[in-house]
Amino acid sequence: MTKKDECNHIFASKTGVCKKCGELKADFIDKFYKVMKKELELEGLRRRLDLDEEDEDYELIEDGETNLTETQQKISDICNNLKDFLIEKNKRYGNSALEPMKIFGDFDAEDLLKIRLTDKIMRIKNSEIDRKNDYTDMLGYIILLCVSKDWVDFKDLID
Repeated sequence: MTKKDECNHIFASKTGVCKKCGELKADFIDKFYKVMKKELELEGLRRRLDLDEEDEDYELIEDGETNLTETQQKISDICNNLKDFLIEKNKRYGNSALEPMKIFGDFDAEDLLKIRLTDKIMRIKNSEIDRKNDYTDMLGYIILLCVSKDWVDFKDLID
């Protein structure tokens, strides 16, 4: 047996190298790669990295999360992309959903959002095909309702 085989590894947290034998921790490179991708993203470098096909599983993980399942990663991706989408729409159209002009009546913003949700539900119910736009609009209306009610933290709902 070599020194590396007999070693009870003590890995340095920043370098991933064993302090006793110098062996590199197996998952350190993967974690380092993900951190570097996050650093690039946070610095506003929105260019795509050229990855080989075998590297496709390296995805940016937000909020320091690691070891997410495929489903958990998709949830993270959808939420992040939906956030970007809604912020962009808000930049383009302002707060029209939360501050309606009230041209056709003095309706409450929350009631109007609920009416929009009802309309989308009816469109989905009566349609023969599912349209991404309808579901995205519904998610947006629900998020805007949460904003209106100041429901911004959901940790209290976790059992």
